[in-house]
Amino acid sequence: MTFLAVLAATLAVSHADVPRVAVTAWAPISVRGTSFRRYERVRVVIRFGDFVLTARRQATARGVFVVRFETSLPRNCPALRVTATGSKGSRATGTFTRDDCGPPPPAR
Repeated sequence: MTFLAVLAATLAVSHADVPRVAVTAWAPISVRGTSFRRYERVRVVIRFGDFVLTARRQATARGVFVVRFETSLPRNCPALRVTATGSKGSRATGTFTRDDCGPPPPAR
């Protein structure tokens, strides 16, 4: 039984250390990264539709960074693909969509 408790604790700790990204605001678009390496330089790329946004930030001592872009999503609300790549090997990706998109544009 002790072996299972140690294994479960190890899996829980290793899961928490996995780098992650999340969209924290849509207007303007903001991204937060967690569990990156201490003071790691991170390149963030956001792709939506035909647009590509990039930024560079340095993670804090806790491995956290925040990027706020000067743009908002276009009206048709495409899915965002976020990739964050760190200089020390950390990497996180995610695909995000808004919950409050208006009706789709009329068909032509």
